[in-house]
This record gives sequence, C-alpha cells and structure tokens, in this order.
Amino acid sequence: MQRNLIAWFRSLRFLQLAVFILLFLLILPFIGGHPYISFIFQLLLLNALLVSLSASDRLPRLRWVLVALWTAGMVLLSKYHLFPGPGPHRLELVMAGSFYLLFLVGCIAAILTYVFRSPRVTLDTIFAAVVAYFLISIIFATFYSILYSLNPASFNLSLTNTPEELHFLTTDMVYFSLSTIVGVGFGDILPLLPFSRMVAVVEAVVGHFYMAVLIGWLVGMFISQALRPVPEPTTPESLSPTDD
Repeated sequence: MQRNLIAWFRSLRFLQLAVFILLFLLILPFIGGHPYISFIFQLLLLNALLVSLSASDRLPRLRWVLVALWTAGMVLLSKYHLFPGPGPHRLELVMAGSFYLLFLVGCIAAILTYVFRSPRVTLDTIFAAVVAYFLISIIFATFYSILYSLNPASFNLSLTNTPEELHFLTTDMVYFSLSTIVGVGFGDILPLLPFSRMVAVVEAVVGHFYMAVLIGWLVGMFISQALRPVPEPTTPESLSPTDD
C-alpha cells in the first residue's frame, strides 16, 4: 500500500510542479511589488529542487550540487532582505541570482536526462518536458535581472531605488522572458544594450529549437511505441496424446 502511494505521488510530481509554475505566473501581476513574491518564488525553487532530486537517481553528484546551489542562493537572498545595505544594487542580490541561475541549469539537466532516458512516453515525461521549458524561461529572467542590477541601462525600465524594486524587477523580467521565448515580443520592454539584445535573441532561438526537438522526440517515441509488437499472452501448453 505504501509503495503504491509513493509511486502515485511520483507519477504526479511534474504535473504538480507545472501547475505550481502556472499559478505563480498567473498571480505574479497581482503581487508585483509585494514581499510575498520572494517567498512564493522560494517555494517554487524548493519544489523544483525536490522534483529534480527525485528525477536524478542516476546522477548522485548532481543532487548534492543542486542542494548546495539552492542553499547558497537562499542564504544570500535572505541576507539581502533581512539586512539591507546601502545602494540599490547590492552584491548579495547579484550573487544570489548567479547561484539560482546555476541551480536552475542543474535542474534542467536532471529533468531532461530523465526525459530522454525514459523508455516510453508517459504523462510524467510530457509534463517533465513542459517544466523544463518553463525553467528555461525563468533562467533567462534571472539573467536579465542580473544584467539590470549591474547596468540599469540594459532595459527600458524606470524602477525606483526602493526595497520593492526587486519585486517589480522579477515581475517585469519574467514577463519579458516568457514573451521572448515564445516569440511574441510585444515591445513594451526592450533590451537597449547590444549584449542584452543578443541574450534575448539567444533565448528566442533556444525556445524554438527546444520545441522542435521536443516535438520530434515525442513523435518518434510515440511511433516507436505504436510499432512495437505486443507480446502474446502465455498459455499453458496443452498435453498432446502420445501414440502407443
């Protein structure tokens, strides 16, 4: 009974993480500028950590790296909020973003390794690929936030130097990253410097390339499963009468 319950929870791990990310994106505009956004973002990263650890059974070293990166980022971001120092762009914020960026890269490596090593297409592997796509967008959003923290002229944002700046910046960069990776590009947020523009182009290329590879892999696996011969049920052999 306990094993069946654990297996049931494992089959829903990527589904619940995908739903959590979607809910985070939907409520993000309503909590922009509020300190709750950092708390919810920490819960999202913790959820991604636990799911990635469960999917990285074959990568034991990566599991310890993920825990170390998440812990370092959480400590630095907590220090930024609890003990604010002078200046709008503090070293702790940039370092925390860098650790989180590396952490998300490791999560994607663990998830995609699980996806492409799966012997067949299941609901779990499909939502694992969806989660990886969302995490790629969050990686670029984190990188954009680091760029803006180092040089506010990277984007056409006019944020005030207040403690709420980080919360508004998170909302704007997640929105810009999502619109870039799907190729929408509304134009309300623009990269102004050559490097930030090139990063946005790279994200658009990665997003389209990812979708092409993912769809090709899913179609190939589906065809392979459909053409795989179904084993015939074994039946006890009937005893044939022997001739005298």
